[in-house]
Amino acid sequence: MPNGQRRINKRFVATFTIVTMLVLTVIIAVLMRASARRDPEIFAQRAEILMARGKYIDAASAYLKALHHSGQDPKWLIPAADAYFKADEFGRALGALQRAVIIDETFVEGQE
Repeated sequence: MPNGQRRINKRFVATFTIVTMLVLTVIIAVLMRASARRDPEIFAQRAEILMARGKYIDAASAYLKALHHSGQDPKWLIPAADAYFKADEFGRALGALQRAVIIDETFVEGQE
């Protein structure tokens, strides 16, 4: 094989490797960001901050997003009900507790 052909192959391999690494890095970053958006704990942390600021309706909404992103884990409905209660939204608070029991009828916290 001529010397010029080897250089072209080496350049091609080097360029291909670098481009592939960059593409994989971008894909991993996008996937990590997308998975972080689905983590219910992020919404729960946001809700706790809103509760501390007295923004109870917004906090309840954040807890409901945590519920949605958790695969309907009823544990997020208890703090949502508490937020509604603190906002004097008693009907919505009761609704959240009832929903917790509907999702999982063995969920004791929603029945207390």
